[in-house]
Amino acid sequence: MLAQKPYDLLLLMLISIIVTSCGELSDQVGGVNAHKRRTPANPLKDWRRIQAQDLAILLPKSAEYRIAMNSLGPSGQTIFPTRWLDQVSEVFSVTDVRGALSTENTISDWQVVSIRVSPCSPLGTKAGPESSQLCWPEIRVVWQPVLFDYNLGWTWVDAFADDRAIHALHRYYPQGNHKRARRLIREMTHMLGSNRKPTESLWTEFNQLRNEAISNLLGEILKLRSASVKEHELSTLDMRTETQKSTDEEKAFILRLLSFLEFNAPSETLHTLTAFSLPPGRDPEGINSWVFLAFSVHQGELIRQDIQVFNPDNGEVLVTLTHNETVAAASADPEVAEWLKSDSALADTLSQRVLLDEYDRDRLAPIINDPQQTLVANTTCSTCHSLNEDTFNFHNLSYLKDGGLTISDRVVNDVQHELRWLSKYR
Repeated sequence: MLAQKPYDLLLLMLISIIVTSCGELSDQVGGVNAHKRRTPANPLKDWRRIQAQDLAILLPKSAEYRIAMNSLGPSGQTIFPTRWLDQVSEVFSVTDVRGALSTENTISDWQVVSIRVSPCSPLGTKAGPESSQLCWPEIRVVWQPVLFDYNLGWTWVDAFADDRAIHALHRYYPQGNHKRARRLIREMTHMLGSNRKPTESLWTEFNQLRNEAISNLLGEILKLRSASVKEHELSTLDMRTETQKSTDEEKAFILRLLSFLEFNAPSETLHTLTAFSLPPGRDPEGINSWVFLAFSVHQGELIRQDIQVFNPDNGEVLVTLTHNETVAAASADPEVAEWLKSDSALADTLSQRVLLDEYDRDRLAPIINDPQQTLVANTTCSTCHSLNEDTFNFHNLSYLKDGGLTISDRVVNDVQHELRWLSKYR
């Protein structure tokens, strides 16, 4: 069935070129613009078709068919510039993580383990109905280092994921409208951030271009589907269906995904990058320490940012953490703990969405895991990553050691919320 379509036939022919002898995608590929040409999408047609696996693309730990950090796209463009990993590693080096990223991993260890396509990612910091209007489509790529045929000391495992990850957040812009989209996003966020009401014409222009961007992006992710996959097979949040079928299906899908990333999430669209890591040693339970970092982007270079928590009611900054956030399992960073333990109005506000210790997990889980009550900006990194069953598992959509991919309740709820948001067009 795939071979009957010219587009998929081209993809299958290219596999022999871009897959090395061990099956890994080559970093020497160039000259093919498989996703360069975009076709306008019909909102009423494409918005209705979206399923859970379109919005959360979960990939197996694979040595054969994977997108490595040093892979190049079909036209020869980098998916993740090497200098970004160097910059992240350099900032980690002055924390408890020290040089773990460079001593325990090489750039070829890092691979895409999941992708979140968010049709309506909030632009502001205020929770509630406004966040479902002031939003823009986003592609979030989760990178993680994975070692294959790894010796645990007492046994060998096929694949072992190191306890660190990088989340690269890319805004999606409609073709030919990058500058206009950036201007509108800047104007809208600035006006709402200063509690000024946007003009009706600005709202109209913003919504029209945002909906165009959403439609185009949904059209692109629909192109990722294999012709042999039925729509209902993608409705369950699980490993991407094509990766669980034949080898040919998996190869073709990974190639399409590589092309998708090159043309829809190029480096110039990155707006935020976050990362967390365990210090050296590969022993989460024993080391019991994790460091979180945040970066913005300026002219293609990563700029370390202090981690901030914003008031969900008015969007104002509540606290700013110095340099990084360092925590033990189900515990707050020392700076945060000091604020939470103070007898102040700030402590009362923070405690509504920020974890102090393990006794807060049951109380906060329903609030933090609800995207309508809590935006990512309204809590700390560690709080959002501390609600899994195992307190030492900080992964929300990535792997812990030799286990399966963790899908947190927050991710499940985010996807369901986005599907409901799209459903008004069904």
